[in-house]
Amino acid sequence: MIVVIGLLVGGILFYGAIRRSTVPYGQTTAETTTAPDGAPAEEGEAHVSARGIYQDYEPALLANADMGKVVLFFKAGWCITCAALDRDIVANIDRLPENVTILKVDYDNSPELRAKYNVKVQHSLVQVDEEGNEIKQWQGSLKLEQFLSEIV
Repeated sequence: MIVVIGLLVGGILFYGAIRRSTVPYGQTTAETTTAPDGAPAEEGEAHVSARGIYQDYEPALLANADMGKVVLFFKAGWCITCAALDRDIVANIDRLPENVTILKVDYDNSPELRAKYNVKVQHSLVQVDEEGNEIKQWQGSLKLEQFLSEIV
């Protein structure tokens, strides 16, 4: 009983810390970027660094794999490890190689993509070719540098 109460209190405190952070929990990259003129980016805009791309999933962007590498990031808004990787990608976007496109897939609202790639847990990463065929898949609490080093 004491363990359960401790976990609940810890979760509430963690959630409160996230809500007070400079990048609110669940906020996407597009909401935290600015346009070249310094104005805030419009909701839904991609976060494109001078190097790579990090944005919401769009099937047309699978074509980027013919000239580079495309990774699908299955993430859920309620997933703590997903939020941590999202923050890591945003904080290190300039380290993203120019030939890498990371597409955020909403785990909860994409059952057809989860089935296609046999994704059973959020915080799954799937590298695909330009036709959407799986090349490699991995799960877990990876950092940006870790999974970039494992991309084929």
